Amino acid sequence: MIVASPFAQFDGKRFHDPEYVREYRAAMLRCVRSGTEGFGIRVNGTPCNLSISFINNHSVFITHTVDDFQVSTTLSISQDGEAVQTTQVKSRSKNTKDLNYSLALNVSVNRASYGQLTEGGPIPIPPSRNALQLFEHGRSWAVVNSNLDALVEGTLECDGKAVLLGAGIHEETVLNNPIKANFHGSIRILPSESHTFRSTYRLRPGTHPANQASLPVSMPTGSRGQWRLENNEVGLIIKRNLEYILGNCAIPISKNATCFIADHVALPLGWNRDN
Repeated sequence: MIVASPFAQFDGKRFHDPEYVREYRAAMLRCVRSGTEGFGIRVNGTPCNLSISFINNHSVFITHTVDDFQVSTTLSISQDGEAVQTTQVKSRSKNTKDLNYSLALNVSVNRASYGQLTEGGPIPIPPSRNALQLFEHGRSWAVVNSNLDALVEGTLECDGKAVLLGAGIHEETVLNNPIKANFHGSIRILPSESHTFRSTYRLRPGTHPANQASLPVSMPTGSRGQWRLENNEVGLIIKRNLEYILGNCAIPISKNATCFIADHVALPLGWNRDN
């Protein structure tokens, strides 16, 4: 099991260290609390009026304002399994404004820490080695972990045209830590004008990019699914837990029966059969 994360790979020598295991499991929470940035498109500035909703219960729709700009972002999965971040920025100003944005590539391709337990113990985790590479004259990027024979790759577009990343991102190789790279761009926006950014992320086996175009998912932004919960934060938790259970912990065993397991990834302190 391979994951793309904004934090370092689990230390395979510390499977039986309970304190380290618990600390590692809280890594994402620490990133949120400390404001540590991951990967994706960002509009520079302080966000205000944040709103998060769902489209048909499986895509996330996020809106906020930054200075004189209205920012709307949709996070979805294309039909071929590629994650897509689409961000539309519209000017609310009566004057021409410069929009500063960035594509953050703070990412590590990791072996999942808890997914390879056997009766003989955990399968050893290869050393972490992340290599940031640019392809197609800077039109696409990839973070490759050759020790895992896996990579995460992507592109950035503005209004349907590829953004050349070579001017702001440099190829590098990092051991035992995530890549930390940022492409900074700027565009001039006329009053009431809007621009659309599209960033893609594909995690897959191999060490060479696939050069395959994704098939975007088209969904109406006005649809919020069938959930009716006043507290949006509670709704987010409930929806994500339900999707986790149905997607990872439900195993059809016949036409009329489904088996539910407690956790699809066993902890390093227990065995699959015990969990």
